[in-house]
Amino acid sequence: MREDLSLHFKYPKGQGSIEVGLDSALAAPIRVSLETGRPPGAWRYLVVYDSEGEPPRVVGAMAHTPTPGDRFLFFPAAPLEVSAQQRGTRFSEPTLMDHLTLDPPRKAGAHKSHVAAGPPSGARGLTRTTKPPPGTLVPWFSLLVPDLDPFPRLPGEMIVRFDAPHAEEKGFQQFADRLVRAGGGTVVLPLPPAAAGSSFVQLDMWAGRGEGWRGMASRVLPWVYKTELVRAAPPGRQTVRATSIDFEVADGRGLRPILSRPEGVLLGARILRPQLSADLFSNDR
Repeated sequence: MREDLSLHFKYPKGQGSIEVGLDSALAAPIRVSLETGRPPGAWRYLVVYDSEGEPPRVVGAMAHTPTPGDRFLFFPAAPLEVSAQQRGTRFSEPTLMDHLTLDPPRKAGAHKSHVAAGPPSGARGLTRTTKPPPGTLVPWFSLLVPDLDPFPRLPGEMIVRFDAPHAEEKGFQQFADRLVRAGGGTVVLPLPPAAAGSSFVQLDMWAGRGEGWRGMASRVLPWVYKTELVRAAPPGRQTVRATSIDFEVADGRGLRPILSRPEGVLLGARILRPQLSADLFSNDR
């Protein structure tokens, strides 16, 4: 016999009350934990203040799974489509992304990531490997959007309702308790001021793997000068104001989201995964 269960989360920075099921983007980390039977080691919602007097917007959920392996996951809180340039692949047609995973570290400083499609397909693919220069955090992904309007505002209370996978299992309550204790809180960033001309919102997500990761290099990535992505960017260089925060998930493991608003007209929302060269950091840290 199935049994309705619920998890309750309260957010002093939010407003109002919502009730969602496991099909909600806000409940995606919980759904994946229930599907795999493994609560994440730590998970938080990344929220951004974009309007005075309004609750912050939820950009997505950041999670870390220490076992098996050592993975970071990002669940966007708004619909984002991904596709591959190659024909005949699982992602050759635009597909809604469920989450993006930074897989366990590989040998010789290489780091692989992959995309997971949303239900019902759940396809995995679009792998990408990056090998950052020494002393640099791992460049996981960049999210570029015209604005934050598609992302929901943080509620004051969120109730997640679902059917227990096996209501008769005695250990399920302990599993739910671990899931709630592991996270569900927020990591807060203010939105930087807009540029004088047209601008867009850019989130660069960097991952730290190893002791001393907080002292490693990161920066706003210069996607604004990719003409296939952005038009009407100022010629040459531009000064971009940014906000960032370090979020530690375990000893020697953490994430550094960097939020910026480069000047230019974005041609469409994108999820990008960079491959760095050492000269990108020759004058900046």
